[in-house]
Amino acid sequence: MIKTPQLKIGPGGGTCLMTGEKLNQLVAAVQARTQMDAKEAGPKGVAGHNPKGGGPKLPPFKQRFDAGKVYVLTPGFVDRLVNAVLARVPREAASMDKSGYNPGGAGIHPRMPVASASGGALKQLVEVVQSLTPRDAAGMGPQGYYFAGPERAPRNASIRLQTQARWCEGWFCNGITNAGNIYTTRTSVAVYQFGTITTTTTQGSIGPHLWNPITNPVRYSCTTPTSTDDRTPGFNYGTGPSSNTISYSGAVTLTDALAAATGNVEWDGTTTDQHTWNWGEYSAVPSTSGYSLSLANYARFATGDYMVRIPQYRWRNLGNLHVGIRWSEGGSTRHITLAPGQDSTWYLSTLPATVNTFSTLASLTLEYPPL
Repeated sequence: MIKTPQLKIGPGGGTCLMTGEKLNQLVAAVQARTQMDAKEAGPKGVAGHNPKGGGPKLPPFKQRFDAGKVYVLTPGFVDRLVNAVLARVPREAASMDKSGYNPGGAGIHPRMPVASASGGALKQLVEVVQSLTPRDAAGMGPQGYYFAGPERAPRNASIRLQTQARWCEGWFCNGITNAGNIYTTRTSVAVYQFGTITTTTTQGSIGPHLWNPITNPVRYSCTTPTSTDDRTPGFNYGTGPSSNTISYSGAVTLTDALAAATGNVEWDGTTTDQHTWNWGEYSAVPSTSGYSLSLANYARFATGDYMVRIPQYRWRNLGNLHVGIRWSEGGSTRHITLAPGQDSTWYLSTLPATVNTFSTLASLTLEYPPL
């Protein structure tokens, strides 16, 4: 491919002078970036690879300049040059940067300068011309380039969403409860005709206990509360009881079990393929506007008993094209670009503050870069 010329261009907005030699090099570089087998070609750019070859031709930029002269660039000339470059911008590109572009995408247009004869506009235009260099053209020459023939199969794009199950249950032994609370001790004072009997019931190993896949794989079984009293053997307490007063002590903070479970969530070894999106390089990116996935949540099984699930998730690029991914989850919006064969990091889903409420992966968009 004919290289773009190296120009010494200032950022100012005044008159721009260029030698005929540099102008000829620039025009040749623009002409060489004409796609010779495009499906379509026009003022809005070129689109697609024509597998039969011989697609629409773009008109050459015919003007040639005297190499030994210095020319004053007018806004009208730069306007023609901008239009010639814009007609060669691929409407379908997987990615585009200073190294060139990959075909097959969703209309990646570099920012074109406003037609003016300023040095800044011309510098930006030269950068755009450089970005039009295709990375995988089959042949190149002064009149343009072409891609491989029909034996070249279209590349595919493929993005997969995976999750890993992570969970933990935390609970208190609830052998002694009252009015929605859990206690370690219940005391009963029964008044009889000739004396009182005090009975103390105690819940041992009250917790909180944890059940998770690695550290605590066997769920703890709560013991039955034990009771003792101060009854004097052989003493006649007479009739009764005429009253029985019950009190509770050692109240636990129920949400301590939730906090313990949240802080000890572990991966259970299960990885699930949630969804895979596949499409061809010349096809439209699939719509994901209605897609959502429920992730982190916690349930209250009983008083002081909580099951917490905080899955993690990742994206995998299983195809042959760069793909951008944008989504929201847990109040955060993220966007990444994955190269072919690349996996994203594992993202930890966000646990909501309300029971039986799910954190949701939503607002998903798949697109060709840049995002």
